[in-house]
Amino acid sequence: MRFLDQRGKRRELFLFESKRVSEAFERRVRELLAHRQTGETLSPDMLRWISAMAPKYRKRLVAWGVIDERRVAAVGSIERLEAAWAASIEARGVTEQHLRQTTAQVRRIFEALGVETWLDIDVLEIQNELARRCRGDKGWGVARHNHHVTSLRHFGKWLTDEKLVVENTLASLSKRSRGSEMPRHPRRDGTVAEFKLLLERTRASDQSVLDMTPDLRALLYWTAALTGLRAGELGRFKVSWIHWRRDDDGEVTPGYLLPEANETKAGKQSGRRDPIVLQSDLEDALAAHCDGKAVNAKVFPSFQVSNAAAMLRADLELAEIPYVDGAGRFFDFHALRHTFITWAGRSGADPKTHQTLARHADYAQTAHYSHTRLDALSAAVEAMPHLGGRAER
Repeated sequence: MRFLDQRGKRRELFLFESKRVSEAFERRVRELLAHRQTGETLSPDMLRWISAMAPKYRKRLVAWGVIDERRVAAVGSIERLEAAWAASIEARGVTEQHLRQTTAQVRRIFEALGVETWLDIDVLEIQNELARRCRGDKGWGVARHNHHVTSLRHFGKWLTDEKLVVENTLASLSKRSRGSEMPRHPRRDGTVAEFKLLLERTRASDQSVLDMTPDLRALLYWTAALTGLRAGELGRFKVSWIHWRRDDDGEVTPGYLLPEANETKAGKQSGRRDPIVLQSDLEDALAAHCDGKAVNAKVFPSFQVSNAAAMLRADLELAEIPYVDGAGRFFDFHALRHTFITWAGRSGADPKTHQTLARHADYAQTAHYSHTRLDALSAAVEAMPHLGGRAER
């Protein structure tokens, strides 16, 4: 192949035996020359072709200036790019600590994923790696997650500003809001058999756990599994929330809970009050337990939210139910709410009723509930598994 480079100097390359392959290579070289003259940034397709090019040809084209080594950074070492980026940050006069933390955050993620060049970057893999590091009891918090996203985005922006790459793919990395729940670990719902065994073994225990008697713990788990109340909501659960079922001349109004708007997660976010319908035998157990209690008394006064996980884990051990199953899914206290929502979906409830039972924030809740609405909710709850059993008075 003979051609004139960007300076008009005659060059010659000995290519391949295949005429077709040689002609394709020649077309690419002429595209490179056109880019060199216009100063345009190379396309991802061209960068991939350069990356796959035999080293002897790439070195020759770089030496002749046909390939601007600075403009093909995407096929070069990611470490060299990081070093150049770090130098640009340092030149801005930032503190040594800021420089060290920012560059270390990018290096940490790239090393974990084995990134060697810009072309190796997969945004989905990075997002999954960040999410993985947020799981577990010692997982990253929202701030640390977002600091890494900021550093990665900045690295990509610098590359595009310097015209070293065509597009900042790292700009699509998403941050987490401080109000969002971090996925610390995957959860599972419990089976009916597991719950019945959990309640049976808990009641049969002769020891209190964290100041809660066996019967009281069983009633707490039962309530969580058939109302979907979160641990914090159970800690605030008062007798005044309970509206017992009524029979007015044959017209039965199901029993339900009606917390104040500021006492539930959805209420704090939207200001609405969602009724939480009680299954009939759970209502009977709560009635026996609350008999004689003051209206403003807590239903579970000795329950401490901070101890919920440890308490449940102790009772799971008694029932020989794994806290973490073979798939790595956890059966922690919040899994009781997962179970409620799963059972609600399997009860035959229509989607709108299912969302209402789950108290999802995106459901447009009406201000008042008619008997028809409560009856529909009650029918869905009654169709769920009945755990039965006695409760502490």
